[in-house]
Order: sequence, then C-alpha cells, then structure tokens
Amino acid sequence: MPRYLMAILVAFIASLGMAQSAQAWPNGGAPESALSPIGNCGVLTNKAAAAWNTLQLYVREDLPPNGCASTYRKVGRPSDFESGVFGTQWYFRSFWCAQGKCGNAAPPGTSNHGWGLAIDVPQYVRNMVDRFGARFGWCKCWSDAAHEWWHLKFNDYQWKNRPDPGTNLRSPILRRGSGGPGQGRYVRFARQWIKRHGQPRTRTKSQWYTREFASRVSTFQRRHNMKADGVIGPRTWSKLRNRREIRRNH
Repeated sequence: MPRYLMAILVAFIASLGMAQSAQAWPNGGAPESALSPIGNCGVLTNKAAAAWNTLQLYVREDLPPNGCASTYRKVGRPSDFESGVFGTQWYFRSFWCAQGKCGNAAPPGTSNHGWGLAIDVPQYVRNMVDRFGARFGWCKCWSDAAHEWWHLKFNDYQWKNRPDPGTNLRSPILRRGSGGPGQGRYVRFARQWIKRHGQPRTRTKSQWYTREFASRVSTFQRRHNMKADGVIGPRTWSKLRNRREIRRNH
C-alpha cells in the first residue's frame, strides 16, 4: 500500500477513536440524561446501554456487572479512598495503587468508565460476550485493557443503533425503530398479540417496529384508555397478553 494511503488510513482510525470518546461533558461528569440503566445494576451511556440491554434480550439472560460501580464511574476526589467513599475513579485508582498495581485503573479523568463505555463483568458474563457480543458492540477484542479479562469496552461503530429496550427481559420497551437481533422476536410477539385482538391485516412475521405498526399500537392503546404514544411498555404488554379480553373480543 502506498505511504500516503497508509497515512490516510491511520488518521481515519485515530479519528474514530477520538470521536468515540468525545462527549459534551467531562470524563466522569455525565448528566443523568446521558445515562441509562442496564440489567439489575449500574448505568452506561444511552447508546452503550441500549446495546447491552439488547444483547441480554438476544441471549435471554441477565448479564450483570461486577457491581454497580463496575459500569459508569464519576471522577470523585483524591481523598475518596481514605474517607471510605466507594465507587469513584479516584477510589479505584488509590485501591490498585495501594497494591502496587496502578495499571489496573486509568488515571482519574481518563477512564472509559468515566465515559460510560466500559463494564467489568464476572467470568460467565465474559463467556457470553465472547460468543455473542461483537454484533452488539461489545467485545474484548477492542478493549483498552488487554490484561484485564473482566474489563470490556463498547465500540459504537460496531452497533447498529436501535432504541433501548430497557432491562425487563419479559416485557421490553418497543417503539418505532425497534427490531433486529435481540429485539426482533419481541416485535413479532407484539404483532401476533395485536392480531389476536382483532387487527387481522397486521404483518405478524415482520421483526421491525414500523410507523404503520406504531399506529396500530396507538389505536389499541386508545381503545384501552392508555396513553396513545405507540410505545409498548409493561402496561401495554399486560393488556396485549390478556387472553380473557381476546376471547371476549372474538
């Protein structure tokens, strides 16, 4: 490859890495609006959380971190370790340095935990991510800490952006744009339930939540005195799964 093409390629790859970490807020200072919950504990940035929660739907299993502080971390203060303040970047930096292993924690203000893009997991979760995570943007292959088997980093360029389904594996949140691996099977389930409630022209095999289907959901919600926003949440799921009402309608 010519040198000038190689230089362009290197610059392009570098720009991708910079773009991924570039945020409108400082490292460890994310506003609540930029974060979403994952599994049963912890938060990540909205896109990373959507990918993680979709991965959970795909494997049909909770994938918990090693504790709430193993996801997004605030910067904190240098005195956190001495004062017993747990979970900040300064706390973990002091904790590992006290053991002579400063390399296990990035300098505060530079951690990917502070960008909400990293998660530390137990071994069985790491095994699941190794098998299924790459298509959802999660893979050890692009982690920033190769020596830490428990540490995973999100790569949003490997993730086809879709709405966050939330943390409920039985009744995920579905809205326009939902679908694809992990989410698609639940969209099909919702279409089947809508059809059972008397909308026979619904395309039950489609795995994508289209504008047309959102309109049908809104109609269903209005008929049941719910907010007609076209978003399927736990309450709408409960109405859809009401077999007694389905029998009455027919």
